[in-house]
Amino acid sequence: MIGIYAGEGASHSWTWFVSVMEKLNINSYRFLNGEDIKKGRIKDILALLIGGGDVEGIARELGEEGAESLKAFLRSGGVYFGSCAGAYLVMREVDLEPYRPFDLIEAGFANYHPSPPPPLSLPHKYKVRYGEGFVYHLAYGPVRVGMEGPSPFRGLGECAVALYGGPVIVPRGQSQVLARYLGLEKGCVAMVEEALIRDILVGGAAGIRAWYSGGKVYIFGPHFECPYFPQGFRLLEIILREENIYDLLKSDKRPRGGDGRARPLRGPARERLRDIKRELSNARVAARGMENASVLWELGTKVWEPEKVIYFVEFLWQRLPGLERGVENGTAGERLEELAEMTASTSSRIRELRRGIEEGRDTLKEAEGLFRHLREHAVLFLELVRGSEMMNH
Repeated sequence: MIGIYAGEGASHSWTWFVSVMEKLNINSYRFLNGEDIKKGRIKDILALLIGGGDVEGIARELGEEGAESLKAFLRSGGVYFGSCAGAYLVMREVDLEPYRPFDLIEAGFANYHPSPPPPLSLPHKYKVRYGEGFVYHLAYGPVRVGMEGPSPFRGLGECAVALYGGPVIVPRGQSQVLARYLGLEKGCVAMVEEALIRDILVGGAAGIRAWYSGGKVYIFGPHFECPYFPQGFRLLEIILREENIYDLLKSDKRPRGGDGRARPLRGPARERLRDIKRELSNARVAARGMENASVLWELGTKVWEPEKVIYFVEFLWQRLPGLERGVENGTAGERLEELAEMTASTSSRIRELRRGIEEGRDTLKEAEGLFRHLREHAVLFLELVRGSEMMNH
């Protein structure tokens, strides 16, 4: 079983791990929130994946209890994969509260300064206060990295990956560098002068592997799991194979129930599916209506834009066929009613947020509630879809 963190502080990027699982035909995964980790409900998983988001929010949500649970997980031989926020979280040199308990590996980051220069662009994404100074970001968008280390990783060669606020890692001790930044790709936005990018980013570590007791810790500044960059997208597969996890978890082809044939939908299930499709369609229309809105919401240390609302809704819309299969073969079960209610609430919340933007109101509270709701909505939706996929293999 693989665990994907989708709790407080997680951005939309946790869904990229779902895309990896879909690509690899792996159904043995589940979504975790802070309470799951704090209460040790990760003992039965082989790998824990934490992606981007508000690292301070994640650290506060997990707290010392969560940090101790992570350490116990690694002592038992678990594998940790952290990208962006998930990388900052576990570095020992991130030495302030609430990060201090998460001292899993000897590493720090180079993109820190007591007084970084003014940004050339994207000021709202440029820096986050850290102690007496700031974590600041040198570039935003696709960057080129070069893989090194053992042959499974080195075999990826040079590839483009997405950098959206992740660290330039400074490895210490026995850490092994797996990837280095080589430069910016076309479409990447430089946020500082080119000379500073050459001095700090280029040649810096983009990914490392370290050891904690009996477990392994992989951290990466860029989002290798981002599906928009297919070559880097293979990295997680390589790690799962290297750690002998892939063969244990990949879906086999034996039927797990039913005869695989679609059945005509009848009764309440048919009605609920129709409700979900209608409300999700309404949500798409309302979200698209905010596409050009010049509004930003600062939630914790993370800045969100209307395009993130669009992303969540489109991500679910693309997976409606999987939900339909779940309804047809009966795996959606009693939670279909709950999903219909959540979808209706999503549609209503998005329309209300759009109305507030158009009226010029302060929509921070509405946005905060919506993004939390979208995360919970997506988790339930994907759990029902995954149930249907397990039945069809």
